[in-house]
Amino acid sequence: MAVRRVPEDYERIGEALKAVAPGDAVEVAPGTYREALVVDTPLELRGRGEAAAVRLLSAGPCLRIRADCTLESLSFAREGDEGGPAVLVERGKALFVDCSLHATSGVCVAVRGADAAATLRRVTVRDPGGGALEAADDATVTLEECEFSGCRDDTVVVRGATAVVLDSVLRDGAAAGLWVLAGGSARLEGCRLRGHAWESQVAGPGSTAALVECRVEDGIGFFEGAGGRIERSELFGREKPNVHVAQGADPLLRACRIHSGGHAGVYVADGGKGILEDCEVFGQRGAGVSSNRGSAPVLRRCRIHGNHDGVWAYDGGAGVVEECWIYGNADAGIKIEHDAALVVRRCRLSDQKYGVAYLGTAGGLLEGCELHGHEELDVAIVPGADPRLLGCRLHGLAGDPPLDRVLANYLLVKAAAEPRFAGVHGVRVALAAGASPNAVGREGLSALMLAARARSRDAVRDLLARGAAVHATCPHGRTALLYGAGDPEVVRRLLDAGAAADQRDVHGEGAVAFAVAGEGAEAVALLCAAGADANARDAAGNAPIFKTLRPGGLPALEALVAAGADLEVRSGAQEQTPLQHAARQGLEEHVRLLLAAGARVDPRDAEGHTARDLAVAAGHTAIAELLALAEAATASAQASNSAKSSGGMPREQATEARAQEEADARVEDAPAEGKARRNASKKTKASKKKTKASKKKTKASKKKTKASKK
Repeated sequence: MAVRRVPEDYERIGEALKAVAPGDAVEVAPGTYREALVVDTPLELRGRGEAAAVRLLSAGPCLRIRADCTLESLSFAREGDEGGPAVLVERGKALFVDCSLHATSGVCVAVRGADAAATLRRVTVRDPGGGALEAADDATVTLEECEFSGCRDDTVVVRGATAVVLDSVLRDGAAAGLWVLAGGSARLEGCRLRGHAWESQVAGPGSTAALVECRVEDGIGFFEGAGGRIERSELFGREKPNVHVAQGADPLLRACRIHSGGHAGVYVADGGKGILEDCEVFGQRGAGVSSNRGSAPVLRRCRIHGNHDGVWAYDGGAGVVEECWIYGNADAGIKIEHDAALVVRRCRLSDQKYGVAYLGTAGGLLEGCELHGHEELDVAIVPGADPRLLGCRLHGLAGDPPLDRVLANYLLVKAAAEPRFAGVHGVRVALAAGASPNAVGREGLSALMLAARARSRDAVRDLLARGAAVHATCPHGRTALLYGAGDPEVVRRLLDAGAAADQRDVHGEGAVAFAVAGEGAEAVALLCAAGADANARDAAGNAPIFKTLRPGGLPALEALVAAGADLEVRSGAQEQTPLQHAARQGLEEHVRLLLAAGARVDPRDAEGHTARDLAVAAGHTAIAELLALAEAATASAQASNSAKSSGGMPREQATEARAQEEADARVEDAPAEGKARRNASKKTKASKKKTKASKKKTKASKKKTKASKK
């Protein structure tokens, strides 16, 4: 084997390649070589030193491979936006060792055709303009200990080809980490996929992917009849599903840990299938496993815990759950609703809000299961659901009242609190099934309180018609009226049923305070007309009017003013009036309303500040000017009253009074003044002060003259 050296023997690499015999080696010294190379003779092409020391650049493909070859310690980069790969393997078996690849656009290395194969060992790709690797059209690719990062397109694409990826890292891409399609096959062992914007995808009939002992943080999806398997792997940390199966896809997941996601751990939709065996699914903010729209996953010997729901089937979802341990989920261990049906056999369920919930028109089979330790019910079955229960051990459902009454009361409380739980007629259905209209939920709130809080007007009507106790209170001392005070129709119905308008809770807050905390202007008027005190202070000494001093609170403020609310009431350690609060917060429309209603501008808070002082300090110029005009109007009125009481006024005071009356007329719609106008106003005021001072001096001089004459 001859060794041909560049530049010692040949000035350019291309010249050396033309001169080689099969089996020769070409050794390249460090440097940058702008060449487009073709390898059509079996050879070894290697650089001296590290890969970064020998750079091959080209506007098109740097290297086309048409024969068996080994490439070692080289850097290949394609410049420009022409598209196409940096390295193209068309025929032969190419071995890349300790190389780096880059392309400003297009893929870094493409292996295409049944006669093409490539092995990449310790190859790096960083921040290319496209993807890292494409294997297509029956080609074969193997990656060993590679790291591909920062790709702007799919990192690895296997299109109708075969890829094996071992102990490699695919990370931080703008698209998918792995995409297998058109009957392609990929096998990943000991790999890590993380930081990609999209989930890895396996799509199309005949497309398969096998992941063994991998860590996947981007999620993976199987679609359009694709298959595959994931074994002894960890899939976690994705806001969307960690595993997505749809459109007839049917993968196998065995001995995997699926956790810490923002959606379902395993989401099976639109006719998807799949089998989970000996997996652990936990820490999902959604369901651990969900099934919908004709999907039918099979779960065997899985542990499902610490999710919102353990297993959720809805909208026609189906499936089989066998020999699973489902525990410690926030809501239901298994929730089945909206025409869904699950077969659940030989499972253990414990320590959730309820074990199995059949909602809407749910069905299925619950056989040979053990359920215990649930906060509400082991099994909840709403009217309309039709499951079969065979040979199950349930704890906590025996005793008086009978089971059907317990279930009806449960439905009533849930339907009152969450109108969507059992449809718009859920409360009526539960009452018809024998529920007590005074059924109480876990928080100590009656169904009427829950319906009022949810602003469910029809539910309130139905409960009142069945005799729900309108004066009942919860542990906080609140009646249904206090919970529903923000909705005028709910308030009207409760008042008509005899609710006490002046009821207060343990904190001293009344219905008016609850109404103004929302946007219940109409409700405030109804409550005050029924005898509620518009000025009722809570235990902290705060009046309802202060809760209206916020964006969106103007209608409630208008209602309180109309009901005779005290405008000079004080609040907080600073002892500020409503006008002072509104001025400090920059609520101009609130300030105008309070001024028009007669709020005084002269009160000072605990630190001696007027409303105008607070507006100036907070930088609310328009409000400060509005308050200045109001102060002037107040001073004018006081001067006028003083003059009348003393039998008239001097001419100059009368002139000033007329000027102040004109200012008073402008208070309601005072515009924001420009800088020049404010300066002119200041000069006029200064001039008036000088004139007054001059007149005072003249009067004093006359008095002295008279005194001297005497």
